[in-house]
Order: sequence, then C-alpha cells, then structure tokens
Amino acid sequence: MPKYDSEVLNRLTYYSAVGSWGALCVATMAGKFLKVRVKYFSNILLPPCVIGGVLSFIFWTILDLQDHDSITTFRESWAECSLLLLSLVFASLFLSMQMPPNLRSLIHEGIPQLLYAQVLCWGQYIVAILAGEIILAIIPELPDEMPLMIALGFEGGFSVVDFAEKNIVPAYRTKFQTEVVYAQAASVIGSVTSLVLGLVLVNLPSSQKNIPHQETIVKEIVQFENVQHQEPRAQKAFNSLSIHIGIVTMASYVAYLIEVILVTLDLLIGDGLQLFSTIPIFSLTMITSFWVIKIFRRYEGIRSLNRQMFRRLCVATLELLVVLDLSGLSFRPLYDIGWNKNLVGFIVISFSILCWHAFGFLVLAKYLCPNYVFLRSVAEGAQAMGITWTGILLVQTLDPLMVTPVPIAYASKQLIHCLILSGGIWSTHVFTVSESLGKWPTFGICVAGIAITVAVYWFYARPLMPQRIHTRPKQSSEDSDTLNILNQEV
Repeated sequence: MPKYDSEVLNRLTYYSAVGSWGALCVATMAGKFLKVRVKYFSNILLPPCVIGGVLSFIFWTILDLQDHDSITTFRESWAECSLLLLSLVFASLFLSMQMPPNLRSLIHEGIPQLLYAQVLCWGQYIVAILAGEIILAIIPELPDEMPLMIALGFEGGFSVVDFAEKNIVPAYRTKFQTEVVYAQAASVIGSVTSLVLGLVLVNLPSSQKNIPHQETIVKEIVQFENVQHQEPRAQKAFNSLSIHIGIVTMASYVAYLIEVILVTLDLLIGDGLQLFSTIPIFSLTMITSFWVIKIFRRYEGIRSLNRQMFRRLCVATLELLVVLDLSGLSFRPLYDIGWNKNLVGFIVISFSILCWHAFGFLVLAKYLCPNYVFLRSVAEGAQAMGITWTGILLVQTLDPLMVTPVPIAYASKQLIHCLILSGGIWSTHVFTVSESLGKWPTFGICVAGIAITVAVYWFYARPLMPQRIHTRPKQSSEDSDTLNILNQEV
C-alpha cells in the first residue's frame, strides 16, 4: 500500500469513533424520516430504528463487498458500544417504572416470565439434541456437537458465542473453533426470524387488546409537558436531562465496578472457567438501578424525578442499540457452512427449534403467563431465539408507555434468567460440559432444568396466578413523580 494511503487509513482509524457514531445517528434519523413520510410504514407498527438498521445494514454490506479495510475498524468499535447501550437500556427501563418495595417483590414480579423463558431455553437444547440424533442416524458424517452449537446460537447470539469461545478449556478449544460456525449461523437465523416474526405478530389486530391506544399516549405526553412547567423551581433542577442521564450512568458504572470484582475473583481462583465473570453486566446494572433509586428517594428533591424522562432515555438508547446491532449483522457464517450435507443437518435442527417455539407460543404460554399472554410470549420467544433487546423492542412497540406489568416482569426475570441462560453460566460452558460428561448427561441436565421449572410453577407460581390476573402494582405513597399523576387521570 502506498505511504499516502497508509496515512489516510491511520487518520480514519483515529476518527473511527466519530465516524461510526455519526453513521449510527444518521441511520436512526433516516429511519424516523421514512417512518413519517412513507404511508405504508406509518400505518403499521414498525419501529423507525428497524428501518434505519436495515438501511445501515445494506450500506455496510455494500462497502464490505468493496473490501474497504476501514470498514473492519468501524465495526470493531461497535462491540463495546453495544454493551454500553444495552446496560443503559435496562438501567433506564428499571428507573422508568413503578418499582416494587423490595428486591424480593421485584423477583416475585418476574417469576411467571422467568418460568416461561426457562422452559423455552432448556427446551431448545432438548429438541436440538433429539433432532440431532435423528439426523445423525441418517447422515452419520455430521459433526457430533452440531445440535448443541445450533441451540447455543439460538439461545445466546453472537456475543454469547464469542464469550463462550474465550472461556472454553484449552483442551477443547480447537474442536470448538471448527464447529463454532454452526452457532454463529444459528444466531443469525434466530435473530432475523425472531425480529421479523415478532413484528408480523404485533401487527395482528388481536395483538393490541388491553393496550393503551395512540390517543391515550398523546394525552399523557401533553399532560406531562403541562405538569412539568407547573413544578416548583427547586424541583425543576432535578427534572433536567443531565440529572437523569447521570443517574442511569451511575447505575451502569457501579455495575462495572462489581464486574471488575467478579473478574478479579475468577483470576484468584484460577480454574480457567470464569464462573463469576459470566454474569452479564446488564443484569448487574438492573440490580444497581434498583438500589440507586431506593437510595436517592430518601432525599426530598430527588423524589420528583420523572419516570417519563427515564422512559424517553430508554427508548432513545434502545433505538440506537437496534440500529447498531442490525448494522453489524453478517450472513457470512451461513456461507461458511457450504452447500453440503452439513447444511441439511443445520436446516433440520434449526427448523425443529423453530417448531418448539411455535409450540411454546401457541400452547405453553396459556398456562405459564398470568396475563397479557400475547405480549409476554412474544417478548420471551423473541429473546429465547434472538437477541436480548428484541424482546423489549416488541414490548415497547405494543406498550409504548410501559403501563402494563409486562416490561417490569420482563426486566425482573433477567436478574435470575441471565445468571443461568442467555449468556449465563450454562450458555458459556455448555460445550465444556458436553465434552467432559458426554451428550446424554448434558441432555439429562436440560431435562432436569425443565423439571425444576415445572415444579416451581406447579407448587409456587400456579396458586398465585388467579390473584395476579390483570393486576397493577400499588402506587407508592412517597412516589410523587409526574407519570403517577398521569396514570391516575387516565
């Protein structure tokens, strides 16, 4: 490469953060513009960030075909940004809703959602192993670990697959790297399928029952602005955008410090498995958000913090996150599988997992979800075979004001669910367990996971569900923010 071209490339690398952030914001604005100007987009429930993400994906894919070296630099700068935005999304989501009085009540709120998510994820591994045995009997040449890799890709996505690869015991790492393409390809199929099917389902007329209409949303926003101007001057200082951003960022930073402590513990143990550091940072962010808001509510001025402002921050960061992840989507793993017998096995196992999700949506959700069955099942199905933000995106599309109990339940169940699955201990070490114990002991662990979930449902959650149907959390007497007033008026 000529010296001049090398200097230009170095300058582009130096400003890669500015360029990538600018491209992200332009794509987000383009999606909003098309949402307003194109009549078809305006008449359906299609988030503008999805439109912008698809446009950005097309743009970066075309540049990749031209073999621009700087494109890789831009995309590498997105990985950490994606984790940051995901933490901010869940922190602002927690702060934007009426919080239960204690952590036990918070976990109790997410139990039905947790049970449904656990059944879906454990069932993916069971169905994948069984379908793999059938297809292996027909095509013996298929890799033995293909079913587990496909189930891992559906359940965790790219980030979990990459993290698992780094935490594999060195003795198994070579074999994992040769079969990781199936997990990466499955994560692409799961992410695209969950997003497309989710958006199709939320646009069904029956999906919008018991959800506030657009007129209610406009009424609340107007009233929110009017009440905001009537607040005392002392409280207006705490209603500034900088205060709300600072609280969200503080919760994320405290979660980062906890993550540093957990990583240090793994280094001190030195077993190579990294059990503590497998906890996703956004789960820690939700815990820190809960305690940050409880501490701050002890002060009179900070009690006037507006959950409406936190909700807007949640929506803004969620839109940026969706555009960012859709922009970095790549179908190259599907091409790497090749047109051979392995592709046949991949299609059969993937289709069996999709059938399992259809069974969960049509049958299991009626028993495991206490209310808002459609909204809960769509959100959990989207996360179980896609990405974490897919579920909250669909919830926010149907319930933009987050007045149903589904958003808090969806966020609360992450506190336990993500410790085990969807990036937790099992997801990051399933390959090691399979190589150490064998396929059928791994299958037995998955069956035990579903058995424990069913036992918790039958003896704990099921007796409580008749009292939980269409109930709303009680309003706290000390919570005087604007959204409380608006919800009571509506």
